[in-house]
Amino acid sequence: MEQLEHKWEIPTPMENIKPTISFPIKCLPKIIRDYVEAVAEHTQTPIDMMAVSAMCVVSTAIQGKFEIKGKEGYIEPINIYAMIIAQPGERKSAVQRLATKPLYKFEKEENEKRKSIINLQESKLKIIKAQIDKYEKSGKIEDIEKIAVLQAEYDELEKSQIKYLKLIADNCTSEALTSLLANNNGRISIISAEGGIFDILNGQYNSKSNASIDTILKAHCGDPIRVDRKGRESENIDKPIMTILLAVQDTVLEGVMANDIFRGKGLTARFLYCNPTSTLGARKYNTEKISAIIEEKYIELIYNLLKIPYEENPTILELSNDANKELENFYNWIEPQLVNELEFMQDWAGKLVGACLRIAGILHCIEYSNISGKCSISIDIMKKAIDISKYFLEHSKYAYMLMGTDKEIQKAKYILHKLEKQEKSLLKRSEILLISRSRNIKVVEDIFKALDILCEYGYISKLEAEKREGAGRKPDIVYELNPLYFKK
Repeated sequence: MEQLEHKWEIPTPMENIKPTISFPIKCLPKIIRDYVEAVAEHTQTPIDMMAVSAMCVVSTAIQGKFEIKGKEGYIEPINIYAMIIAQPGERKSAVQRLATKPLYKFEKEENEKRKSIINLQESKLKIIKAQIDKYEKSGKIEDIEKIAVLQAEYDELEKSQIKYLKLIADNCTSEALTSLLANNNGRISIISAEGGIFDILNGQYNSKSNASIDTILKAHCGDPIRVDRKGRESENIDKPIMTILLAVQDTVLEGVMANDIFRGKGLTARFLYCNPTSTLGARKYNTEKISAIIEEKYIELIYNLLKIPYEENPTILELSNDANKELENFYNWIEPQLVNELEFMQDWAGKLVGACLRIAGILHCIEYSNISGKCSISIDIMKKAIDISKYFLEHSKYAYMLMGTDKEIQKAKYILHKLEKQEKSLLKRSEILLISRSRNIKVVEDIFKALDILCEYGYISKLEAEKREGAGRKPDIVYELNPLYFKK
């Protein structure tokens, strides 16, 4: 065997390679940008965390009111699902509390206004129900017609009954989530600093093994929901719409990505992933207080968006010609990548143009909150939406590559761990197979790609195998371990 001299360098780490790209804060309109920066400074948290949270708050305020049109015949709803990855102690809850403050404030004030009307309607329903019960107990034939009239009045009043507003749900079962959608005219948001919703969806409270995620899948794109249950009234939601914002630890993300049902049904592909650089260890104790003026402007903006009335059909936002051309260029940039460098996350990347449209709609509604439906989306808005989409692309690559969906990378990391425990500096491929046998590694072909990855990252180097004359078994390939990494 001829051994070629190899110039070794420190290998590229395979762990904790978080994306270095930060959220493009300049792409957010000034009112949102000012508040995002103020919260990030006050809480000493990554700006990404608040930026993504604020986008989801706006999504909550406008979902179901607008849709956005791309090319002819292509329309996207304006709502997003986002997942922020952060460890314990990163102040996820503090950021979410400040982001969602106007939502809870508006909900409380609106329900105070509705309280007297709701009480009056409930009182009327009780009176009518009592009258129906009275006539039914009498058993008189002449009361049958009275019962029918009262029942019709009861049904009509119940159908038009005003209900308390609920903008945000926390972790709840899929069945409860469907009911919340039905009781809120098909609109709800899930905002949580935990990932418990995935445990629930995966059957934590369900005796069946299959994950029940249809409601969340359909509410992302507005597909009708039809639920028939024994002993309960059917729930029909013609156009459900939902926003999701979760701030979870990377162990939750790993579990989500490793779930074949979530991946197979397209749940993981619906989320925009954010992996902010941690500020732990560099945070200041004394920080700038959030300006009252900046906070008031943020709350006023969200209030204005919440007060936009719901119509029977959402208002369609259209792109200007230049914005549409910019979106087409973005499509032509991303499409070829789906069959090569982005093949491992093809399910997610294939939805990126649609996500970009939704983001453009969110930016447009922030910028023109009072006249959103009266002007087309500019090329400037579209360029900013594309920049934000590229940010999510880089962060979602991390989520897919390092959290269990790229099986070959995971296999390479497993083999590297096994190599660290042995003493040799030169190993045949068959020897590597022997020390790495597992449920996913059974024959030598199972490690071909993983070994190529280890070579690419600089952990090992493939040596030229010795030539053998005549018939017989081919010589085994030998790998040399990087002495700068495998220090004995």
